[in-house]
Amino acid sequence: MRKLTKNQCAVFEYLRERPNVKTSPTEIGNIVGGGRLMKGSGNTLILRHSSWASPICKALVAKGLIRRTNKGQYYYYECECPACSGMDEF
Repeated sequence: MRKLTKNQCAVFEYLRERPNVKTSPTEIGNIVGGGRLMKGSGNTLILRHSSWASPICKALVAKGLIRRTNKGQYYYYECECPACSGMDEF
């Protein structure tokens, strides 16, 4: 498996800190991607959005690190069953 890019790592860490929380690519782009000032337009803060986050999230899905819902939201899946939690008994 290839190493993750800096942006892929940032998105993965953000989703991993919020296990099983479905998050839109727009929210991911705005929070993880941050914003940038557009010079020449009155220094307006332009937030990144789904066009920034979607390709990153799709690559993480392809690597099996996160999951995607049928509504296009992404999440880190963390199983909470006793078997996955290291417990021997239910």
